[in-house]
Amino acid sequence: MSEKRTVKLTVVGMQYRVTMETRKALAARLPVRVHIEREPDNEHDPNAIKVILEAEPWEGFHIGYINRASASALAPLLDSGKAKVARASLVRIDRHEGEGKLTVTMLVGGKRLTKRKSTKV
Repeated sequence: MSEKRTVKLTVVGMQYRVTMETRKALAARLPVRVHIEREPDNEHDPNAIKVILEAEPWEGFHIGYINRASASALAPLLDSGKAKVARASLVRIDRHEGEGKLTVTMLVGGKRLTKRKSTKV
């Protein structure tokens, strides 16, 4: 049986991906829905988790990454199917530091929450 857990996570690297003008516009519309997506082939961090905006007019815009410490704990849970993101929102932006805060509601359980795709050999 799965249980809901809400965690607060830090988004880093926004200063490299999001202009100051866009950060101001986003800050004025908080909270903003986002989704997180694993990036296992990232050359700098195999546990990398991207943060992507869902709100118009920025839908699909990759704004940064979950900080490394959180990603190293979360990535194995996501990869194994033991955790699934139910909802994620950007709730705060530090416009000058280029970081943000997310609130993420997850379904966490001991068994796989999603079926693994079968592969034919």
